[in-house]
Amino acid sequence: MDASSVSLNEDQARDLIRRSERLELENADLRVRLDRDTATHKRVLAFVESDLLSTRQRRDELAEKLEEATRAQSEAEDNLKVVQTDACDALAQAQREAEERFAEELSVALAQCDSERKLKLEAQSLLQTALEQRKAEEKLRMNAERTLAASQSENDVTRASLEALERRIEDRDARIAHLESCLLAQANERSGPVASEDEAQDALVSMRSALQDKDGELVALMASYDAITLEVSQLRHGRSVDAQALRDLVQARDLKESEKADLALTISNYRRALTESSFELEDKKKELDANVQMLKVERDKVANWTVHLAARSELSSTTTHHDSLPSAATQERAGSRPPLTAGLNVHGARKATPSLLQVRERMGALFDLTIRSQIRRLDFPRRKRSNKWMARPASALLVTNPLP
Repeated sequence: MDASSVSLNEDQARDLIRRSERLELENADLRVRLDRDTATHKRVLAFVESDLLSTRQRRDELAEKLEEATRAQSEAEDNLKVVQTDACDALAQAQREAEERFAEELSVALAQCDSERKLKLEAQSLLQTALEQRKAEEKLRMNAERTLAASQSENDVTRASLEALERRIEDRDARIAHLESCLLAQANERSGPVASEDEAQDALVSMRSALQDKDGELVALMASYDAITLEVSQLRHGRSVDAQALRDLVQARDLKESEKADLALTISNYRRALTESSFELEDKKKELDANVQMLKVERDKVANWTVHLAARSELSSTTTHHDSLPSAATQERAGSRPPLTAGLNVHGARKATPSLLQVRERMGALFDLTIRSQIRRLDFPRRKRSNKWMARPASALLVTNPLP
């Protein structure tokens, strides 16, 4: 081997030594960097493991919260169904009670109206009868007055005729006494028994004929006197009968006046009762308005619960899982916890929760239908609105208390 090759080998050996030293330095540097990177990777791995553990714990907590939220949602849905059922039952019960109560009150009011109408008709008939009786009483009174006046005039005529008859009887008695005195004087003045006896016989015959004539006149006068007395007694009896009839008419008029006063009192009592019943109907209407307001408040509460449940369901539906696989702790606890199937239908999909707008529309439609049906049943018949206490229909509530 020559010197050039030896020197070349030495140079190569030195280069190799330098390269080996450099490689050793680089290797030592790489080993240091590797140790540093290994420590860094270990720290990163520990951080990742701790982060993964915390993530799994958070996933377990979120799964538990989801289960609780699902369970709470199902319970809330059940509660909502119960509340809706109770509200519907309460509305139906209130509607039935209101319908029954107002049907009874309406029947009572109609019966009172019919009774008042009958009383008015009876009062009108009684007033008409009273007017007719008053007219008849006036006619009877006028007839009685005319009869009394006629009987009074006839009594005056009869009294005058009786006085004239008494005067004629007195005149006849006076004439008879005068004739007797004249005959006695003539008999005493005559001389001679035969002539005086004949004259006396003639005078006696003439006196007997005159007496017979006077007796006939007296019998006729007594017969006329008896007829006049009978007529006077009949007139007196008729006047007493007319007076009794007049007293009976006055008593009947007083009785009718008392009956009229009693009827007026009864009508006033019925009117007072109708006024009180109208006030009671107004109170019932106010109570119905208060019940409507309470039902509105209950509807708002149900709507608020629906909003709350819808918000919770939307919040639970938007929750995302960070890890689809459950951890060992979750798998260990899976046996003591119900499966995550609450709120799912038979196909495994999430149950469709009605939106707030749909719930409000449904509840509002149900409430409006119920209230309008109640108010429609409160409307009285159109033919009954002429009465003052029924002048305001129940449909006016739609104006004073408009529905939402």
